[in-house]
Amino acid sequence: MTITLLCKVMFLGYGAVAKCSWNYFLKYFTIDPSQVYLVDKTRAAFYGPGIDRVNKIELNVDVTNFEDLLDKLAFNTGDIVIDLTFNTPTYFFIYKC
Repeated sequence: MTITLLCKVMFLGYGAVAKCSWNYFLKYFTIDPSQVYLVDKTRAAFYGPGIDRVNKIELNVDVTNFEDLLDKLAFNTGDIVIDLTFNTPTYFFIYKC
């Protein structure tokens, strides 16, 4: 059984943990790929199964550009941001969400 998500989903950081999370995400949720955003500071991170039709954004996310990113992508109440980065201000991101 899968749950259909009618929201946008953003993965901040697309390293090993995000790749594993995305794999399980696909098992348990159904979502329009155009509503999924993978954000990582390096283009080389964007590989693996199930990401061919999702949005890939090369950006080093920090306090100076996170709000602009949310605004640009029209993220709103009910949308999901999953922070899997290792060197970013997570509490700032939570506060802004």
